[in-house]
Amino acid sequence: MMVAKYGADPERPWSADMIGRGVPHVIATFRYNRERLNAPPRLRFQVRGIPVHDPRKDSTVGGGWWRI
Repeated sequence: MMVAKYGADPERPWSADMIGRGVPHVIATFRYNRERLNAPPRLRFQVRGIPVHDPRKDSTVGGGWWRI
């Protein structure tokens, strides 16, 4: 479906080898009744990643740990 719908996109074409392993992403498609909703649904996602160290935020040099 992604290749058929977005394969010819001029800015970000989608190809069959774009599997996305190790890369969190969300693809949401909607079909809605404009008489009942005047805008597409709003989405919110909570992602829990591995903790990584950002030296910019470590207490010794002004940074710390955060999750991606």
